[in-house]
Order: sequence, then structure tokens, then C-alpha cells
Amino acid sequence: MFCLDELSLSREYPRLQKAIDSCKNLALLAPTGSGKSLGLPWIIKKYDLVAGQIIIVQPRRIAAVSLAKVFSSSSSLHLGDQVGYHVRFDRKCTQSSKIVYVTDGIIFRMLLTDKSLSRVGMIIFDEFHERTLSMDGSLALAKNIQKHSGPISKL
Repeated sequence: MFCLDELSLSREYPRLQKAIDSCKNLALLAPTGSGKSLGLPWIIKKYDLVAGQIIIVQPRRIAAVSLAKVFSSSSSLHLGDQVGYHVRFDRKCTQSSKIVYVTDGIIFRMLLTDKSLSRVGMIIFDEFHERTLSMDGSLALAKNIQKHSGPISKL
């Protein structure tokens, strides 16, 4: 187990906060192991940078499940409560989970069935370079929801 605060991305909190506060969309480029998959959601949750759920989209089921397990054990949170995952045929989260790792197919279905994503405060498309039809479609649907919604709600 390791400390999420020790990830190099965690040291960039002031810059991340400023970027999140100043724009609706953000592309983050950082080296492998810097904490994009674990540290970014940790920072957003720790400092309450957004209201609602933080959804992290992973292209593979094993990555979504593994990251949720590592995040929960590293932050001493019970898997399925504050942090969880939702993949095809397996789900360990609740509606009140703050951080949920999902696959591109699950987010695509969520975006098709819940046109406002009222419980979601932020969607992080991780590993976006691994392009799939579901990932591209999800980004288009998310941008459409964002375009037709009001201002970003923050705590």
C-alpha cells in the first residue's frame, strides 16, 4: 500500500485547482506513474473541488476494478461505499459513492439513460488514447450534456 498524497500529481494541487476553476474541460498530460488515475480523483475528493460523483472511465474492466481496489485500500475507505467500480456483470458501488471507476461501455449506457447525469460532478476519461466507439460516443454525449446544462456546480 502507498500514500496517495505521495504521488507527484498531488504536489501540483494549486495548478490543478486553478485549471479546474477556470475551465469546463481539461486535458492533462503527465508521465506514467504520476497519479493521473489515482491521484487526480484523490485530489478532487480531498479538496472538494466538485460536487457530485467523480466518474473515472477506464477502457478495460480489470483496470477499473483494480484501480478502485487500490484507491480504497490506499485511502482506508471501504470498497463499495465512498469508492467503487461498475463494470459489465459486476458492480460494487452505491448511488452515494463519491468516486466510481467504470468502463467505457458503462459510461456510454449511463449517458444514454440519464440525460442530465444529475449525480455526476466530473467525468475523467482516463487512457483516452485507447480509442473505442464507446469512448468516442461517450465524450460526444458528455459534451452535449455539458453544452445544455447550466454552470458547473462546485462546493
